[in-house]
Amino acid sequence: MRSVDRASGIPRRSAVATGTYYRARAKKFLEADGYVVADLEKMFRIVNPATPDRVLWTKRDQLGSDLLACNRSEILFVQVRGGKSARSGVAAALKKFASYPCPPSARQIVMMWLPRARQPEIVEVAKAGDLVPAMGETDEETEDREDNSPF
Repeated sequence: MRSVDRASGIPRRSAVATGTYYRARAKKFLEADGYVVADLEKMFRIVNPATPDRVLWTKRDQLGSDLLACNRSEILFVQVRGGKSARSGVAAALKKFASYPCPPSARQIVMMWLPRARQPEIVEVAKAGDLVPAMGETDEETEDREDNSPF
C-alpha cells in the first residue's frame, strides 16, 4: 500500500517513481539543448539459490552516472538529483564521481531539480582538461605532470 500525505490526503510517490521522473526531465532538458542522451542505469537480477522462485531486481549506475549526454563538442556524465532532498545528495554524488576518472574530453556534472524549478541547478565535478591521478599516482605526481594525460 502506498503511503499517503497526512495533510493533503494525496498519495506519495515512491523513491523509484521520483527518480524516474527527474531522470526523464533531465533527459528532456539535455535533448532540447542539442545533446544525444543515453541511460546508464543497468538492471541486475538477483536469485537466491534457496528460493529460486523469488527474484529481486536492483538498479546500478554505470560509471557513477545516471545519463551520458554528448554533442559534437563535449561528453557529459550526468548524475541527476531531484525533489526536496536534491541538495543533500550532492556530496554523495561528488564522492561517487571521484572514484571514476574523467577523460580530458568529458565533464562530470550533478544536475539538481528543486521542486517547482523550471531550470536545474548544475554543479560541475570535473571538466575537460582537469588532471586526474593515474592508478597508483599521488596528487603531487599528478601536479608535476606537464601534459593532461592521466597515463
